[in-house]
Amino acid sequence: MILVKRNWLHDQAELTRTFGQMKKDRFPICLMDIILVIDWIGLTTFVEGTRLSPKKLSESRDFCEERGKPVLSHCLLPRFKGFQACVKELKGSHIKAIYDVTIAYSRGSEFQKSPLMSEILYGAHLPSWKFHIHTRRYSMESVPLTDKELETWLTERWVEKDRILDEMKENWTNARSIGLLKDME
Repeated sequence: MILVKRNWLHDQAELTRTFGQMKKDRFPICLMDIILVIDWIGLTTFVEGTRLSPKKLSESRDFCEERGKPVLSHCLLPRFKGFQACVKELKGSHIKAIYDVTIAYSRGSEFQKSPLMSEILYGAHLPSWKFHIHTRRYSMESVPLTDKELETWLTERWVEKDRILDEMKENWTNARSIGLLKDME
């Protein structure tokens, strides 16, 4: 497990060391809410760096407005440095893909208010919840490597996530209209 301290000098060294060992041992990895996957074992990182709350969403929006970044309605702006370090360490290794996972959940009129852990573990009230999981696969070769291009690529994924969540909030049952489902013909 990689534990970050939110101190980039420490975290960068820890990520480099850990991923270097994983590459050497050819350890299967999942990365992110964007995920790198091989076989059955994985590492998932959440590049927002924290859990979503109304306060954190407001702070993220203020940060984006101040810096001219896209203002998101349902997601926090992703933190770039850790993701960048992971991609740079793993590109060209045995890792072949990044999976971008977006999860929407709803109960009645509540959208994106997550169920309590006790509800998940014990199944209490879970039948009243609806979940939608949207996954996209990106080959490692298609992911840019320069800092600016990679930051743009990651930001674009979060703008897409926000659009997906916005559409799901407005019309939960019509995933086909936002390109989430393709005709199977």
